[in-house]
This record gives sequence, structure tokens and C-alpha cells, in this order.
Amino acid sequence: MLSTGPLSRPAFRRFYLAKLWCNLGAALQGFATVWLMASSSPAALDIALVQTLASAPLLLLTLPAGVLADLLDRATLLFWVHGGIALLALLVGLAALQLALPVSGLLMLSACSGIATALLLPVWQACVAGQVEAEELPELALLNNLSFNAAALLGPAIGALLLGHLGSSRGAAWLYLLHALLSLPMLACCWRARRLSGRPGPSAQRLVRALGSGLRTAWSDASYRQLLGCSLPVFAACSALPSLLPLLVRDVLHGRAGLLGSLQLAMGSGAVLVGLTLPALRRQWRVPSTLPGLALLLYGLALLGLVLAPSLPLRLACMVAAGMAWAIIVSAANAQAQAAFGERLRARTLALYLMAVAAGQTLGSLGWGLLAERAGAINTLVLAAIALIAMAASGSSPLTRARPLKPPTVTA
Repeated sequence: MLSTGPLSRPAFRRFYLAKLWCNLGAALQGFATVWLMASSSPAALDIALVQTLASAPLLLLTLPAGVLADLLDRATLLFWVHGGIALLALLVGLAALQLALPVSGLLMLSACSGIATALLLPVWQACVAGQVEAEELPELALLNNLSFNAAALLGPAIGALLLGHLGSSRGAAWLYLLHALLSLPMLACCWRARRLSGRPGPSAQRLVRALGSGLRTAWSDASYRQLLGCSLPVFAACSALPSLLPLLVRDVLHGRAGLLGSLQLAMGSGAVLVGLTLPALRRQWRVPSTLPGLALLLYGLALLGLVLAPSLPLRLACMVAAGMAWAIIVSAANAQAQAAFGERLRARTLALYLMAVAAGQTLGSLGWGLLAERAGAINTLVLAAIALIAMAASGSSPLTRARPLKPPTVTA
């Protein structure tokens, strides 16, 4: 049951529920942006660039954000970043009510969202990881993933409903405004949790020292280096589905926002199913160590089935399977990254892992978009599926086999 473990702690539960609302707002905004782009631009690359620009800022900002999260009060950082997200969503929503957003504006919005994500991820993951015991980290990773995937389940459903009833431009405007509104619970939680920590403001010299310490510690750990090295190709291959799904819906299936929402809803339901059941299975039975590798294989097969299936129900089933696989892959990788180091270094070392994930998603979405311009969405997705199946079959990646959690390093 999810009522035990991390969720039994009131402070964690408040932040977790507030984060769920934030994730739902982000899913609404993401759905609006990607469908507006698919409606406005015929180019496959423009559609893929939405994902590229959303992940590219993590390459530049995640490490500095991780250093700040280790040096400053984390609730205060969360408050200001979420405040900026809410303000941006409010301004874009008000603007979209008055005029149609151009392609350049949608790409700029994706980049701004990526900047906010880069600033948020290290501090959020370090903040919640510091509130649980080491043996609870796998369940924490699943809970975090469940929050994102529950939002991914509800976001497309709400988005498709509003876009269908109000039209693309006006419906998108209300989705952006809803994102701003759904940020308020997190702002309230952060305002309540803020404290005078007594930490001095970080000087430039102190920031450089802290950054160097985190990099040296993370890079000296061979298993962590292996995790970083494998995250890039795995997440690059996985990025083909979210990057090219709007293109598949528009050009191959000849659908509209409702069909895109249905496919994303199916994927979200599969991910939520894993998040609801896997923690209980972990407590009652021994989960096989090969589960992440099997999930990678399932993701590739589901991607292959999506483009080859002859009917919509089969395509929806493939998206459910892809969501289940995605939830297991992300949870396994996050649990390994969160458990590798102690509280004092957690945000900085997690930032390196998040950079590797971002590099994979950025290069992957850009590469798949360029390839789709020449080869088409179906051929490109088939190639991505083959790459995933090959990685799973090789068994060479740490993500193909869950590893036991080692005691965290507590080096300063």
C-alpha cells in the first residue's frame, strides 16, 4: 500500500501532493505546446525541437543548480523557481487569449520550461531523498515517477477535452492559465517550509570548490560513471516516442488533438499502473534483478508495435506497455542515482546524472527529428525500436540489471 513508507510522513506527503499538482500543470502546458506546434508547422524538426529545447538547458544549468541546492535552503529555492514558472504560465496564457502564438514563441516557451526544469530537478530530488531512509529510495523513485506519470495520464485527457471544445489557440491559453493556478499549492508548501538556515550566501570561490568536490567524488565511483555513460544512449533511444508521436498522429494516423491525447493517456495509464503496484510487489516478493532490462526490451517492442499495429486498440495497448516499461526504466535509474551518495553531496552528484539524461534526450530528439525529415516518422520510430531491443539484448548497460543499493558515500 502507498500509505506506508515515505507517504506516511506528513511533511513529505504535503510536498508530494503539491508536486503532483505542479506536474499536472506542466503536463497541460506540454500538451498545449506540442499540439500548437503540430498545428502550426509542417516540419518534423520543429515538432522534435519542442522536446530538444525542453531538455537542452539541463546540459548547462543542472550542475550549477545542484551546487546551489547543496549550499542554500532548498525550500527557498523551490519557492522562487516555482514562482517564476507560475508567472511565465500566467503571462503566456494571457497572451494566447489575445493572439495566436507563433512557432518562435512556442520554441521560446519550450526553452524557458527547460530552464525551469533544470533548476528544479536537482533541488527537488535531493530534497525528497533527504526525507527518507536509504532502504526506501527505490520506493521513493517509484513515487516520484508515479507523480509524473499520473500527471501524464490526466494532462492529455484534460488537454484534449479543452482543445476539442474551445479550439487549439483558446484551449491552449486556458491550459497555460491552469498551469499557473496549479503551481499555488507548491508555493504555499515552500513558503511554510522556508527557514532561516544560517547558511552563508555562496561566494564564487565557494561555488567552484563545491562544484569541483561533487565532480571529483562522482567521477571517482566506477559504478556511477557506468550509470552516467549508459544513461545517454538509453534515454536518447527512448526520446523518439515523445518527440515523434505528434508527427505520427498528424501525418500517419491523420488524427487531431483528441487522438494524441488518447495515446498519451494510454501511456500514462501504463506508467501509473506500475507506480501503484510495484512498491507492494517489492515488499511481498523478490522482484527479479533483470526487470529493468526486460522493461527496455518491452519499450522497444511496444514502439515497434505502435507503428505496425493495424488498429487503434492495438496501438493503445502498445502505448500502455510503453508506459509500463518507461516507469520501470526511469525508476531503476533514479534509484541508483539517488542512493549513490550522501546528503551533503546528493544534489551535485544527482545533477551529473540528470545532465546525462538530458544529453540523451536532447541529442536523441534532435537526431530523431532530423532523421524523420528525410526518412519519415514510421521508419525513424522503427530504427529507434531496433536500437532499444539491441541494447536490451546486449545486457551491457547497468540499466538492464538492477543493482543492490550500496551504503551512500558521505564525503563532504
